[in-house]
Amino acid sequence: MLDVPKTNFSDAQALRVMSNGKIIHRWIQNIIKKQYPEAILEEEVTTHDCHTFIDVVLPDRAIEIKTCHPWMFKHMEKGDFILSRDQKPHFLQAVHGAMVTDKDYAQLIYIERQNLLMKEFIIPITGETAWKVDEELATLREIKIKNWLPEPIPRAFEGKECCWGKKNNKFCPYYNKCKGVTNGDNPHTSTA
Repeated sequence: MLDVPKTNFSDAQALRVMSNGKIIHRWIQNIIKKQYPEAILEEEVTTHDCHTFIDVVLPDRAIEIKTCHPWMFKHMEKGDFILSRDQKPHFLQAVHGAMVTDKDYAQLIYIERQNLLMKEFIIPITGETAWKVDEELATLREIKIKNWLPEPIPRAFEGKECCWGKKNNKFCPYYNKCKGVTNGDNPHTSTA
């Protein structure tokens, strides 16, 4: 959204993980397309807020496909798992996809990477789910208007882990920029 240069690029392990995800992603898309010939794959949508590709669009729903680690899949099986909290970025992405394509439902399909186990979540588009997306879009609009990024607080993981933690820094293109940022000292501020 802002013109902030990347400081880190994906290493070989991260590229392998992402490539594996793409293979599984296409495999699931092909299965859906065979079952639903009317399915639209990788529908490109541009709004005044964002530009996105929706994995699969069916007449009544927009589908996002995600791969996950075995530990995350096990966490999803627990009784205390709440999709809108524990996988908030995925939840928002799926609901937004359904909203911009005017569908009644969002669907998230998770595939566990080792054993290819699947878990699906159907999310009805209601006032409450739409409000969560609208709230996030309002935050992003404010960031764009102010031309400033907020502190690198791990919003995606609700404070449990962040991009400068052990697991996620290999995927973060801004790892070095975010590491050690303190309140009021934000290197994300765009100088352009």
